[in-house]
Amino acid sequence: LPEVSTLAVRITQAALVGQQAIFLAEEGLENARFARDSSWATLLASSGAETIDTFTRATVLNDVHRRNSDDDIVPASSPDPKMFDPNTKEIIVTISWEGRKETASISLSAYLTNLFEL
Repeated sequence: LPEVSTLAVRITQAALVGQQAIFLAEEGLENARFARDSSWATLLASSGAETIDTFTRATVLNDVHRRNSDDDIVPASSPDPKMFDPNTKEIIVTISWEGRKETASISLSAYLTNLFEL
């Protein structure tokens, strides 16, 4: 019976840590939105990594390309004719932490548009 209790505690702790990581990733996306709302230049300067307790939050801004024929977002490697969109960025927030046996991580992403300075 003690093994069952220990296992239940480990599962609960892992779930709590995972939920904390999700909250930190969501907060990172909100930080990017706030930076965008301040100014597009502030957003462009907001990438980087920081340590929060036992977590590392890395924020990456990627360029966005749009297909010429329909304006849809496509990867830069797409063979379709495309153009660079200087007023849209893909934001990827990755949270990583040391698990029991290895490094764990989650990522959230969103597209942000320079809607206030167009």
